[in-house]
Amino acid sequence: MSFFSNLIPREPKRLIATTGFVAVAVSLAFAVPQIVSSRNLQRERVATERMGERGIQLGAADALEVRRTQYLRVLINLHQASEIYGAGSLPNGDLPFMDAKSTAERTMDMVNNLSDAELTMMIEFVPDLTPLLNATQQLVQVALSDQMNSTGGPGYSPQNGGTVNSSGFPDAPYSTEVGSTRPTTGALLAAAAVFEVADDVRELAGRACDEVIVAIGAGGNGALFCLISDGVWVVAKSVFWGIQFESDDVDSAEILGTYLRSAHLHTDIEGVQSSLNTHDANIDGDLAAHNANIDADLVAHNANIDADLVAHNANIDADLVAHDANIDQDLIDHDVNITALLGTAQATLDNEIEKRQVHLQVFQISDRKFMLVSTESGLSVNVAINSVEVFIDSTNSFIPVPGSTITNVDTGTYVIEVILPVFGQAKILRIKATHDDIVDHYGEIIFTRD
Repeated sequence: MSFFSNLIPREPKRLIATTGFVAVAVSLAFAVPQIVSSRNLQRERVATERMGERGIQLGAADALEVRRTQYLRVLINLHQASEIYGAGSLPNGDLPFMDAKSTAERTMDMVNNLSDAELTMMIEFVPDLTPLLNATQQLVQVALSDQMNSTGGPGYSPQNGGTVNSSGFPDAPYSTEVGSTRPTTGALLAAAAVFEVADDVRELAGRACDEVIVAIGAGGNGALFCLISDGVWVVAKSVFWGIQFESDDVDSAEILGTYLRSAHLHTDIEGVQSSLNTHDANIDGDLAAHNANIDADLVAHNANIDADLVAHNANIDADLVAHDANIDQDLIDHDVNITALLGTAQATLDNEIEKRQVHLQVFQISDRKFMLVSTESGLSVNVAINSVEVFIDSTNSFIPVPGSTITNVDTGTYVIEVILPVFGQAKILRIKATHDDIVDHYGEIIFTRD
């Protein structure tokens, strides 16, 4: 792209506005000097306004240079796409892309030589080049992506799908000019979009050619205005048809290859069919002999099976009689054992499981003093009081009460004095206790102060 870096102006030209009339010399049919008409001044003003409507808030000269840059960028994009898609082709197959590049270079020279009056006309009759710029940029992005993802050139090549077990199996007769690399669908769509937008630009410019030739008589070249829009259209068309030609060339080769392979496979199928006929005849003979042998074996086998089944049934009947007698006695013994075990399990539930529960009761003695009574299986038992806690509304949780005193006054009986200087009117308390009886048993009680 460095080859074209000097073609795009880096800074818009700044012109000093002057008042009065501007005289320019023009050589027309009779080389008579003329003065730029008020219509030309009005065109410059309209061109500036239209560029401003598209976000380019510049003076008249700046708007003209922006338009020049836009045309150059369109042509550079098309030139770059031509280089990428023409890189994998032989010279004869690259003709559309060679034409596109040479036409783009000539058209860029014409754009660089456009006068302000000619640029003004180009803005007026083709006010918005954004669709064409976007379309060519999209084409370049697709081309760069295809170039990055391809080994033999931009696009993709067909896959054979593994080794074919068929002697002399033909391949597609790809041309030496294009080869087997097919442009991607994205490239075809992007090039078609550029060609369509370029066609619209050419149509708009073509309608104004006659008016331009007259209007820019002061130093202008009316034909140049038309030649540039035509040049862009020709380059876009060449790129599109170059990509289309490569795709069609690969299509043609693969269609012919399909016919060649079909004929080859037809010959293979005829050979297979002949082999199958011989094979079927052999199989029929083998099957007939095999069926006769199977029938004889089945007759003998059935006779042996019948005899074995008679003996087997007699043995089974005798075994079932003995088995039933054994099962009856086993069930009687099982019922006796289960009854004994159930009695033992009930005793365990009554005498052991119930003992694991520590029952707590609380009686209020005063506002801060409480009596805790702990029992297990109906008997008073001493327990370890693990915690005395109070419920706090603001945190919605129980927290330990500091400074509480616990006095064991009798077996399983405790006097607990709760000091609540910090918690104010907290009403709900919780006491947790543990009874160590080989294994720990636990108890918990929640109560209110009132």
